[in-house]
Parts: sequence; structure tokens; C-alpha cells
Amino acid sequence: VRGRTIAYLGVSRTETGEFLSSDDVELLMTLANYVGIAIENTNLYRSLKEKADEYERLKEFSENIVESINVGVLAADLEDRVESWNTQMERLSGIGRADALGRRLSELFPAALMEQLDRTHGEMRIQHLDKFQLDSTHGEAIVNIAIAPLVSRNLEQIGRLVIFDD
Repeated sequence: VRGRTIAYLGVSRTETGEFLSSDDVELLMTLANYVGIAIENTNLYRSLKEKADEYERLKEFSENIVESINVGVLAADLEDRVESWNTQMERLSGIGRADALGRRLSELFPAALMEQLDRTHGEMRIQHLDKFQLDSTHGEAIVNIAIAPLVSRNLEQIGRLVIFDD
């Protein structure tokens, strides 16, 4: 504080025993406000960090579920760009996740499959394609395909989920 003034909680005198001036009290109040803001910011940061950690844990848990199931799963946005592509999808299609993410379905699948998928675009119910022959670098696979709308919490369609089961 100013000069030789010492401010302890509950003490309002200087080292020489004089009372604090109004300027000294005003300075102490200003400093106390800054300390309070710093403490509040620290608490907010800690809370934000906890929420980010929880979000990351839930995201990883969800990804582990998608990776653990024994069917190929892809999620595409409303423009048919791949947002998610699991390991089983890599195996069935012969296309790696890094090569699939962000690309349009029409760049990844043959025209015959896209024709079938395009018929279901915008549908808000689950569609099925039975016994579709899917050719990949690993050979042929006969798959059953289910196409479901991908919806947000407020039930707005944000894309579609396509499941390949061999």
C-alpha cells in the first residue's frame, strides 16, 4: 500500500499508529476488487477446465462405443460430407478414415450405391438396403445397409447415419 501503510484484515492504522486516510482506504478497496476479480476468474477457469475435461471424456467414450461395434458406421452431414468413419468401415470399404473424413459420399462409393443412398436423402425414417455388393481393395462384401436420420437434441435433422453390416 502507499508509503509505510500496512493493511491487515481488520486493522486500519499505519505503522506509526495513524488512521488510514480516505485515499489509503480507496486504494485498498481498489486492490481488493482486483483480487476478487482474479479469484473469480481462477474459479471460472477451473470450472471451464473441468467441463472441457468432461466433454473430452464423453467424446472419447462415444468414439469407443462406435469403434467397438461390429458393423461399419459412418455419419455424414446434410451435404453428405463424412464426419465420422469407424474402423469396421475402413475394413469393409478399403478406405482409411483419414481419406474419408471431409469427403462427399459420392467421392467414396460407387454410383450404384449412391443412387440408392440418394433416394433416402432427407428421409426422417430408417431405410434399408439388403444384400448390396460392396467392392473394396480387400475384395467383395455383401452388406445390408441401414440409413437413419442423424438428428440434434431438438430433433432437427443434421445429417444421416449409414450402417454397413456384412
